[in-house]
Amino acid sequence: MVQANCAHCGVPFQAYPCEILNGRKFCSHTCANLSNRMKATVAPEVRFFKYVQTTDSCWLWIGAKDKFGYGTFYAGAPQKRSIPAHKYSWILHKGPIPNDLFVCHNCPTGDNPACVSPDHLFLGTCGDNVRDAVQKGRMGRLVESQVIAIRQLYRDGRTQDSLAEEFSVCQEHISDIVRGKCWKHLLPKSDQLTML
Repeated sequence: MVQANCAHCGVPFQAYPCEILNGRKFCSHTCANLSNRMKATVAPEVRFFKYVQTTDSCWLWIGAKDKFGYGTFYAGAPQKRSIPAHKYSWILHKGPIPNDLFVCHNCPTGDNPACVSPDHLFLGTCGDNVRDAVQKGRMGRLVESQVIAIRQLYRDGRTQDSLAEEFSVCQEHISDIVRGKCWKHLLPKSDQLTML
């Protein structure tokens, strides 16, 4: 059993790891139902701050989190899906995120994926995001030959999760590599033209 925080009431609860991986976010059916009803009636920015605990330095997300410790938040339309809480914080406080940029953390107290303080966030390129993750020890360094191998293995049918585990990086980075969002200079010329 592992401990998780209820996405509705914030109270810690015990669950099997497979339940968390399969998306369990609530301590009970009551909280799940209340959360669904609340989403329909309460503005997203009001719900967002329900899960923010401010401290002297960071704003800590106390709602649901992914396996890397980043908060997740259901903002409603137009996404109709959960987004990282720090990204929603950026949108709420500073506006839209350009398609080619990432929201990165720069907490003065060190790496804190749960932080949603707009003062501790900055926009960066894919390269900035990867360098930041490597510097903070959240991602291994990849070399060009590994990137080429990742793309080939993916074309041969390997899953992004298995590649992430094999190359000691997060699945999101594998996704960026296979979609050509990162390491564009290693794409074959024909693929580079389709990315324009």
